[in-house]
Amino acid sequence: MLHSVYPRHFGIDPNLQDARIRRLARGPVLSGRGPLRLHGCRKFLLRTWRRPPPNRGRRLRGTFQVNDFVAHPESPVLVNALLTGDKSGLDKDIISAFRDSGAAHILALSGLHLGIIYGILRKVTSVMGNSPTANKIRSAGIIFTTFLYTLATGAGPSLVRAQLFITINEISHLAQRRTSLGKVYCSALLIQLTMNPLVISSVGFQLSYMAMAGIVVLYPRMKAWFPENEEGRTKFVSYVPKKMWDAMALAISCQIFTGPVAWLYFGTFPKYFIITNMFALPITSLLMIMATLTATLSAAGLCPTIIISITDKLSMMLIDIVKIIAGL
Repeated sequence: MLHSVYPRHFGIDPNLQDARIRRLARGPVLSGRGPLRLHGCRKFLLRTWRRPPPNRGRRLRGTFQVNDFVAHPESPVLVNALLTGDKSGLDKDIISAFRDSGAAHILALSGLHLGIIYGILRKVTSVMGNSPTANKIRSAGIIFTTFLYTLATGAGPSLVRAQLFITINEISHLAQRRTSLGKVYCSALLIQLTMNPLVISSVGFQLSYMAMAGIVVLYPRMKAWFPENEEGRTKFVSYVPKKMWDAMALAISCQIFTGPVAWLYFGTFPKYFIITNMFALPITSLLMIMATLTATLSAAGLCPTIIISITDKLSMMLIDIVKIIAGL
C-alpha cells in the first residue's frame, strides 16, 4: 500500500506538546511496501496541503498560491486514508469512532472508493463523445487507470473485485453485449477465485462479495417497495423521500448479508448503520471527489484556496458525524 502520502508539514506550531502531531508535522517518508514503490507520490497526492513559506504571496494571472490551507491537522490524514488506505496517521479515537458507528468500511479501500473514482473518470471522459473510437479510448483509459490504482494501493481482495467489475462492464459495452449485475458478479467471482483460490479465506474477500450479493439479490426488491405513480415515475414531491429510502434499502441489504460474517470474525454488529450510511456516505463521495480534484490541480499548480478549504470542511464534517453517531 502507499504509505504516508500526506505532506511533511501542515503549518503546525512546533511548540505543541502533542508528540503525535509533531511526528505528523515532520512527515514520514514512503515505506515502499506493496507491489509498487511509488516514491514520487508525495509530489502528486495532496501536495497542496503543504503550507508555503511565510513571506510568499499569491500568484497572479489565474494561478493560486494557498496561504491558509487546512485549519485541522486531521483532514490531510483522513484524505490520505481515503485515497491510499493508509490509516497509520489517524488518531485512535477517530478509528474507534468509525468502527463503533458502522463506518469502518469507509476507511478500508473497497469497491466504494474505486466506484467513486470510476464515476469521476466516466464524467471526465464523457466529453470525448460516443463514437466507436472514443468509446474504445475511454474504456481502455478507464481500465488502465483503475488497474494502476488497484496495484498502487496494494490490490486488496475488495479492490480486485471492483476492478474486475469495471473491466467486465467496460468490455461488455465495447462488445455491445447485454449484461446484468448478477452476471458480472458471477464472472468476477469465478475469475478472482481462479487467479487465487486461497483468497476465499480472506475476510475482506468475504465481506466484499457478501455485500455485493445483498445488492444483487435484495436491494432491487427493497428499492421497488417505494410507491410510484401510474406512469411508473416517482412524483417530484416524493423525490427526496425516495432517495432516502434507496439509501436505507442499500444499507439494509448490504448489512443483512455482511452482518453474520462481521459477527463471526469480530463479534460486533453496528446498531446505527442506517443512520451512518445515510449521512456519512454522501459526504464521503463528495470528499473523495474534492480530494481527487485537489490532488490533480495541485500537480498542475492550479489549485485554488477555496477547494482546499472545502475539502478540509468536508473532512471535519465526516469526522464529526461519525463521532456523534458513535456516541449515541
